[in-house]
Amino acid sequence: KLTAHGSKEPAQLEKRALKPYGASHPDFEALDVCPVPLVIVATKYDAFQNNPDAEARRLAARTLRYFAHVNGAWLLSCSDKDETTLARMRGVLNHVAFKAPLPSKFVQLDHSKPLAIPPGADSLSQIGSPDGSGRPVGLDGWRRAFAERVPQKELGAGGAPDGQDPAKDVNYAEATVDSMRAQKDDQLDRYRRDAERRARELQARSADSSLRKVAKNAAKARAAAAATTTSASSAKGGRGRGGDEEEGDAEEEEEEDDD
Repeated sequence: KLTAHGSKEPAQLEKRALKPYGASHPDFEALDVCPVPLVIVATKYDAFQNNPDAEARRLAARTLRYFAHVNGAWLLSCSDKDETTLARMRGVLNHVAFKAPLPSKFVQLDHSKPLAIPPGADSLSQIGSPDGSGRPVGLDGWRRAFAERVPQKELGAGGAPDGQDPAKDVNYAEATVDSMRAQKDDQLDRYRRDAERRARELQARSADSSLRKVAKNAAKARAAAAATTTSASSAKGGRGRGGDEEEGDAEEEEEEDDD
């Protein structure tokens, strides 16, 4: 929409997003960067690290690297049990939002350690391919390979496994946040009820207006029919009186002839 209105902002955002890569980057033509800063945080790194399936860990890390690389995103591994990864995540968010300087020795491509990859620091040649052949497969190929290797959970309502609401997970209870969430949920519930009530009232008024309109049209039709009947009766009565007068005149003429 901005482009359609002649704004230069979209082009400037895309140019800024491509700047970390540079026109000489070997993957420049394969990129589809997001014009606004994008940060991918792979949480629960401690559980990931303790997964006994080494190949699944490797594939998961490379799949994330591919997606982040072609979309121009930051990629970070993070664990709430590791303050170093939390500090790194806060540093990246501060950098993206407020242009704060990044810590030195930031880049980490080794999946056996918490990943820390800024845009432009990775490449398709370093990421490889799911089957190890080096043949490019695209995002769908990576997705299929990952789904075949790593069991997928069906997501229920709210995008959580088994239909669980993550906002009600006791493992992440926060009294202040939960209180505000309950307040907002109550406000939303009242808003929905009010909206439904207004919709019903509007529908009832619309139906009542339609009925009045039908009744009014019916009354007009009856009045028009009555007026037509009255006019016809008057015309018929006039013709009857004219005929009687003519007959009377004829009788008088006959009497005069007899005399």
